Amino acid sequence: AAIYWARRMGAGRIVAATRTSARHAIALAMGADAAVAAATGDPDARARVMPDAPGIVVEATCKTGMLHRAVEHARTGGSVLSLGMCVVADPVLPAFNAFKEISMHFPVGYSTEDFTETIRAFDAGTIRPGAMVSETMDLDALPALMEAMRGDHNHLKVQIAP
Repeated sequence: AAIYWARRMGAGRIVAATRTSARHAIALAMGADAAVAAATGDPDARARVMPDAPGIVVEATCKTGMLHRAVEHARTGGSVLSLGMCVVADPVLPAFNAFKEISMHFPVGYSTEDFTETIRAFDAGTIRPGAMVSETMDLDALPALMEAMRGDHNHLKVQIAP
């Protein structure tokens, strides 16, 4: 969803770092220009598809260490936007952030206008949310799903059928 809205708000080149090829396809369907494997141990993967460091890096994984990694990828004077909603400590190095003059943002909620714009985009057919839905489950399966999502998983957005 962050890719979709970044594109809609006028972002330039959008490169997504994802864990799986399935997530690559979803990132591209949502509007990314390119997708690179995040866990290959290839530190130059992003630079090959986006030679200049990005001005804004969105961290949406909630994996420990990813905030610092986002700062590493951002250009000097850039911003890191944390959408992962982590509930565990994720250390960052204040001096490293200061030397790069990084701004970090941790948005929590949405305004009525945000919801209105999203509904208008649904009505206009410009959002394809189905690309983000990895599966549909019965409500009875929800407790097991929530437990599975506490660890490594391949779920994206799960639609709960009534």
